[in-house]
Amino acid sequence: MFNKLMKFKYNFSPILHNRIILYFFFAIALIDLVYFLNIGDMYSFSVIILVGILTSFFVKNMIVILFVAIIVTHLLKHGRASFSEGMEGMDDDSVETDEKKPTASSNKKKSPASDKKSIGSLKDFSKNIDQIISKEEDPEQNELIEKLPEIKETRDKIVNHVKDMQPLLEKFQGYIDKFNDYNASGK
Repeated sequence: MFNKLMKFKYNFSPILHNRIILYFFFAIALIDLVYFLNIGDMYSFSVIILVGILTSFFVKNMIVILFVAIIVTHLLKHGRASFSEGMEGMDDDSVETDEKKPTASSNKKKSPASDKKSIGSLKDFSKNIDQIISKEEDPEQNELIEKLPEIKETRDKIVNHVKDMQPLLEKFQGYIDKFNDYNASGK
C-alpha cells in the first residue's frame, strides 16, 4: 500500500497557476486581515503578514504564499486558544491568558430601561454637582487629602472642569431627550 502511494504522482501545476484559486485565497486573506483588525487581534494580524513575507522569500507562487500564511495563522490562533483552555487551575503569574475579546453578545444594545436609568443619573449628576463635590463622609479620604496636598489640587481642578462641563451636559441631556422622543414617536 505504501508503494502505491509512493508511485502516485499528481501534477499540481494547473492548480498552482489558476487565477480563480489565486483570487479565492487573496479574498480569504484580505477578509482575515480586515477581521483581525476589526476584532483587535493584532497577534493574528501580524502573524499572517510575517508568515506571508517569510514564505515569499522561499516560494514565488502567490497561491502557496497566501495558503501557507492563512493556514499557519489559523493554526497558531486556534492552537493558542485551545492550549490555554485547559489551564484553569494554574496561577495567573505562570501563564499568560488571552484577553477577553468583545463578542457579539456583549455588544448588544442596552434596554430602554437601562438607557432611561443612565439618563436619569446624568440629570441627577448635573443638578446635584455641588452636593456631590461637598460630600465629605469618608474620614480616610479627608485624611489622605490633608496629607497629600497634590491630591487636593488635582481634585479641585477636576471639580472645576466638571463644573465647566455642566452646561454641555445639560445640552447633551436635551439632545438625548429629543432622541428618545423621536424614537418613541417612530415606534
